Amino acid sequence: MAEDTAETTPGVPERGRRRRKIAAEPAAPACAMSIHAHPDDQEFTVGGTLAKWARSGCRVITVCITSGGAGSNQSTPLDMTREALVPIREEEQRRACQALGISDVVFLGYEDGVLEPSIA
Repeated sequence: MAEDTAETTPGVPERGRRRRKIAAEPAAPACAMSIHAHPDDQEFTVGGTLAKWARSGCRVITVCITSGGAGSNQSTPLDMTREALVPIREEEQRRACQALGISDVVFLGYEDGVLEPSIA
């Protein structure tokens, strides 16, 4: 429900203050699905919103299209294979989801870096 609120800028007389509508924040949905290409993508994009919804009782489902075998950082050993990296990235994603309050995590398991855009 929106309510009228006067600005409270010091030194501005009442007649010079604008009146504005403050919209109420919408309620969290009952269920939401977040679909991302790689593990950790959601944390950089919508993680805060998903955590907020999860705290509000929303069932949040995360779907990772790939398992992140091509993803690495400066602490990844140079001889690490994609096959060895996949379980690490998946476990990192599960732990991130746990921290956000998300219990449903699905990995579709497509190979990272080889999917092509398609409408099929």
